[in-house]
Order: sequence, then C-alpha cells, then structure tokens
Amino acid sequence: GLFLAHPACAEQIVTMVNLEGKTAEMLAKTRGYPDCVRMIEEFLNKVATKEDIPTIIERLRLVELWDVNPARLERMTATEIRDSIEEITSLEFEVEAAKNTLESEHKQEVDEQLSEYQTLIETIKQR
Repeated sequence: GLFLAHPACAEQIVTMVNLEGKTAEMLAKTRGYPDCVRMIEEFLNKVATKEDIPTIIERLRLVELWDVNPARLERMTATEIRDSIEEITSLEFEVEAAKNTLESEHKQEVDEQLSEYQTLIETIKQR
C-alpha cells in the first residue's frame, strides 16, 4: 500500500512483470492477498495524466540519475525503481529537515536583529 501511495509510483511500475511474466496483481491474487489486489486495481483504475512521467523523471533526477527519461524509466528493473524511490524518500526527509533548520535559524537571526534594533532605539531615545 505504501509503495502505491508514493508520488513516484506509476502504472509502468505496477504493471511490470517478473521473470515468470507475472505482475504484482497476479502474484497477489495467486497468493491470496485480496486487499493488495484491491489496492492495485484501485491504483490502476485511477485517471492517469501525461504529467505522471515527467513528475517521476524529475523526482528520480533528485537522486542523481541524470540520464532519466521515459525510455530509461521503462528499462529500470523493479529493484532499481524501488531503490530510487527509497533514495528519493530519504532525500525528501533530509531536505525537509534542512528546511526546518534553516527556518529556525532564520527566525532566531531575525529575533536577534529585532532585539538589537529595539536596544538601539531605546539608546537613541535616552540621549
């Protein structure tokens, strides 16, 4: 379910076949995982847009797969795609943490400058 919910997951990934020619949906059916089958069917039945591929490509570029294009994406193995998605997720957490740190540092710096400004104004008023 988490894999399907990830923004980089696309129909091309979900419909990939293993060496035996079976998709994830086929495997879920034969192994008796009806909830997985339902989630895959819901994912595949969603309205796909042409924006899906460029979004995936842009996200993969974030992890330095510079030659990513639709043809390259289709040649990637499920493992390569999974690893790329994990790298993207990790990178997103790092970016979010860095953003939060910068916001905190920025707020602290603004507060310090505001305090210095108020002190300066009080000094000027006292003269």
